[in-house]
Amino acid sequence: LRREHRRSGRVGPARSLIRARGLAEPSRWGNRWLALGALLAGAAAIRLVGVQYGLPFPLLNPDEENIVPRAWEMRHGGGLDPEWFDYPTLLMYAIAPFQGWADDPSYLAGRLVVVALGLAGITAAWWLGYRAYGTMAGFVAGAVTAVEVTHVAYSRMAVTDVPMTLGVAVALGLMVTRRLPAAGVAIDYAAGATGQSA
Repeated sequence: LRREHRRSGRVGPARSLIRARGLAEPSRWGNRWLALGALLAGAAAIRLVGVQYGLPFPLLNPDEENIVPRAWEMRHGGGLDPEWFDYPTLLMYAIAPFQGWADDPSYLAGRLVVVALGLAGITAAWWLGYRAYGTMAGFVAGAVTAVEVTHVAYSRMAVTDVPMTLGVAVALGLMVTRRLPAAGVAIDYAAGATGQSA
């Protein structure tokens, strides 16, 4: 019976799902996960060059001075309410846990958090392209996002622009995969990252 089952080509539900999505099949471009890893490594290297510009002062973008010190205050006993809402607090909450070791607001820690969110945005662009049009489209979407000048520049700044692009890419990917309730949550995240909520 086992031999007949193997010959029939039947596979378990998890394996059939992986094969249906094309994740287990070799690509003519090589291992897609290795390609994504190499792309993210290159994107990280591009973003880390210049991440210390102007430190310890927020000379790269004046908006950093509105976000990072408030995140530092949250971590150092100021509570979760920044008492300032020109920008939404989502990025402040993301930066706050990395301010615990610093005696003064650490702009470098804030920028490194945004670099990580930028790399997540590249992964989300890859996923969106892959789910919408296949492996090559995913690679192109990730590669274009990885080297796009504005995305690279703002990935070095502790401001809300790059977290917003992450939320938008995730929302679009969820829409393509017909997960509309989850896409709504991602849209709320993107709006909360940039102050577009009503």
